Amino acid sequence: MINNGESGFSVRQKLNTALEEIDRLTEILDDPQPWLDTVTALLADTTLTYTAGQTGTVTMGQYIMTRAEGFSYSVAASGASDHHITTAGGVKLYALSGDVRAFGAVGDGVTNDADALIDALGTGREVIIPETSFISLSAGQVQTFIENLNLVSPKQITEFLLPAGDHAITQQVELTNPDARNIVIKGDVRAQVSLTAAVSVGGGPRAHSIRCTLSDASDVEVDDYLYIGYTSGTGVFNAVEGVWKVTAKSGSDVTVKNTINAAWPTMTASGGRVVPLKTILRWPVSQRGLAISGCQLRTLENLVLASQFDITSGSPVDSYSDGLQVGTASDQLNTGSFESQQTNGGEIWCKNVGIVEWEGNGVQTLGGNAYFSQAAACSNGWRGFQAARTGTVACKACIASGNGASGFEAEAMGFTNADDGVAVGNWQQGVFVIGAASVSFIDGFSLLNQNVGLDARNYGTILADGAKVDGNVLRGINSIAGNVLFGAGATASNNGTGVGISVDVNTSEGGIVNGNGASSLGIIQTSTTTSSVVIDTDGEQIWGNGLFVETRSTGAKNAIRNTSIADLVIQSDVSGSGTYLDLLRIKGNDGTFFPDQDGVPNLGRASERWDTVFATTGTINTSDETEKQDIRAATDAEMQVAQAIKSSFKMFRFKDAVAQKGDGARLHFGVIAQDVKAAFEAEGLDPERYGIFCSNTWWVGADGNVHDEPSGGLTEVTRLGVRYEELLAFVVAAI
Repeated sequence: MINNGESGFSVRQKLNTALEEIDRLTEILDDPQPWLDTVTALLADTTLTYTAGQTGTVTMGQYIMTRAEGFSYSVAASGASDHHITTAGGVKLYALSGDVRAFGAVGDGVTNDADALIDALGTGREVIIPETSFISLSAGQVQTFIENLNLVSPKQITEFLLPAGDHAITQQVELTNPDARNIVIKGDVRAQVSLTAAVSVGGGPRAHSIRCTLSDASDVEVDDYLYIGYTSGTGVFNAVEGVWKVTAKSGSDVTVKNTINAAWPTMTASGGRVVPLKTILRWPVSQRGLAISGCQLRTLENLVLASQFDITSGSPVDSYSDGLQVGTASDQLNTGSFESQQTNGGEIWCKNVGIVEWEGNGVQTLGGNAYFSQAAACSNGWRGFQAARTGTVACKACIASGNGASGFEAEAMGFTNADDGVAVGNWQQGVFVIGAASVSFIDGFSLLNQNVGLDARNYGTILADGAKVDGNVLRGINSIAGNVLFGAGATASNNGTGVGISVDVNTSEGGIVNGNGASSLGIIQTSTTTSSVVIDTDGEQIWGNGLFVETRSTGAKNAIRNTSIADLVIQSDVSGSGTYLDLLRIKGNDGTFFPDQDGVPNLGRASERWDTVFATTGTINTSDETEKQDIRAATDAEMQVAQAIKSSFKMFRFKDAVAQKGDGARLHFGVIAQDVKAAFEAEGLDPERYGIFCSNTWWVGADGNVHDEPSGGLTEVTRLGVRYEELLAFVVAAI
């Protein structure tokens, strides 16, 4: 049957097959041959024989037909080994029909027709599967079935059952079969059990040994894989989630190899779903796995698509060797290059599936669609799940951890739905989007990734309401000309510790992070030459309550906004202990700027001074009697000093002003601090006992940095000064 929408190649292939069948039937009808009622009767027949002179004697090349089904056969040589079926009397036959029943399949939905299917696939022709077939393959038949999926043509939805075991597949399977929409491939099914505890028992980043205690481990064996998901507990309990290989077993304790690229976090896991995956389809390293192009594969279920890439010792690499590719078989790494690649569409549904240990991506859609339920892409050399070139990956509540690049990604107008997803310990980003693509990561977890938790670039968008972004090494959220919607209970914290500066949110090059409704945005940094925006938890631009903001911008307006009447506080870890103390405040309702500690901090210092202060009134100095002691009149000697100072006022210009302005430097009138010092000393008084006179010393290194204490190689600098408000009061007293 020819279906609407089939490719021209597929239609021509079917027409050629039909014409060949017509030629064979014509030849058969033109030549006398034995007829039997049914295939069953043919298989049971004992009258047909190679012995000459008998009633049922047949010769090589002679044709035989069945009346009920109309199947035709050609007699093989008696010594043939490539024949398809053998009669009870020992006559070997080649089936000339593509129907699997011609090879002995019963098609009653009860009898296992796997042997007949494999025999039929051996012809290299399309194999028609009747509507009621039951097919359960043996270990020795799996490779032939998988590598010949393009020949399998079921007439209705048919399950093909694969046994437990690690089955070698030796070549890329590029599926273009339109009848694959009726193919359901199921691995060995075992009951879901519960996770009751998980603890690290050795290893390190990329090779953790995690002992998992299960409610029932009777179905689990070494070299199986475990899907672990929907966990609960304390700390970063999500770190245990993924599809991991079993390395040891003792009673109900099962040890798996977990490849998150981070130190094992503080956590306890007290619950979770565990599904033993005992059917593994394994391709060689550097080989692409299953590519679906221009057709639909109905379902993959209860199995693992695996290669042999070892991320423990290998380096992350963007390779062609992807596990599952939907849309087109790309031979280029640049998935954003529209000009050089064509998308052919394609679709697949996966349930209880792991895609692991591929040198390239676990899953990649290039114009096609892939839908996942209870699945994980882990331990792959590059991405876990990626959608590109208008492709879609729907992987809600799935896991992408321990991969060489990003966990969940969308590129070049692709869309990835990773709501409720888990991305832990990937080598680069937890979630990455670039090139007008989008990722939905609502209520997801992006934790302990080595680069950024959520990374949006070049007009890419991440929807992350309710997401938790924690412990990522470089930054929590990064928006470089991208857009991150991070609200409705989302939190970002403890990010950036790996580079010595905590950064939970970063925007640059016009990037936007909208945190309206988020529970916490944490610490924010902007680095930009254009306008970048962070919208705080109250929905106000630019930044919100309790946030430290570092701005590194040129040519753009920077702003720090406090969107409530609470004070905006500047803090510092003054002791290096991790405890932050309040230093300065800006009052929320009127902008008053004041220190957190009364009378402690200075405004500038002797080696780093402010220049001009513009004010509508002068400074107010404390003169309250209740705060003074040792109150007395000036002595005669002090009056003599005041008289001497009164006579020492002079005109002058500052040297740095002359160096800068030349003759335009203005004249000033006042005292010389050295003259004030000499006046006190002339009367036998110590000038440094008086607040009028100031002397400050510091030390400067060759690099220009200022030091408060002397040390080798530093130059001592002393600067003298006076407090004019006291000096003038002192001089007035002598008039």
